[in-house]
Amino acid sequence: FVAWVDGRPEDALGYYRDFAAMEPDNPMALWSLAWLLLSTGRAGEATEVVERMAGAMPDNPYTALARAQLLATQGDGDGAMAALGTQVAELAATHELFSRELTHCCAMAGRTDDAIRWFDNTVRIGTTNYPFWGHHDRALDPIREDPRFRRRLAEVWDEWSRLATPEEVARYPRPAAPRAWVTAAPARRAGSSRGPPRRRCWPPARSWRRPRRSGAGRRSRGSRPMHRPRPVPAPARAPG
Repeated sequence: FVAWVDGRPEDALGYYRDFAAMEPDNPMALWSLAWLLLSTGRAGEATEVVERMAGAMPDNPYTALARAQLLATQGDGDGAMAALGTQVAELAATHELFSRELTHCCAMAGRTDDAIRWFDNTVRIGTTNYPFWGHHDRALDPIREDPRFRRRLAEVWDEWSRLATPEEVARYPRPAAPRAWVTAAPARRAGSSRGPPRRRCWPPARSWRRPRRSGAGRRSRGSRPMHRPRPVPAPARAPG
């Protein structure tokens, strides 16, 4: 499994062949072998494993997942979504493996919105292996340019980099997140010679002006205080 997620599926294939040979009735072992065969371009062998699963365990969710991934790699997106049924989606809501593989299946089937949603769910469950998501997972190539995926992938890097070594961080730098969309200013009506409208802010900025001066060094009347202090009368003297 380590070799698989590290981008070396050919090195992992022999171990999964042994796994399926030791436990021929284990649905996870058969599904793992089928998916790894598809990942390495051995569609013929993968088809044999999927047919074997369909005959021995037709109602198992691993069988539905293997059949859907086989159809998705063959370009049959509608057939892949129909093969999944409802059981896989119910398990994927809380199960990391099914959520991850449902992300792969939707991406290969051309269901970008569903793939982004299940990718977000997989990360929420706890899969923050940025090297795998960002570099080694070829099944996600159809959605890599989607701004939503790139934005979430940058957040995955933030989580992963907290536990990664400095060497790993230097090897896998943070991906560039897409910029936010900016709404263009409305155009002027035809024939207008004025430029684009100025951007207004709220609350409006207060304008401060220095008082005007009239004459040589004298302030204008508008700058004088409005209320002058009244003189205090002197106390009256007592007579005599």
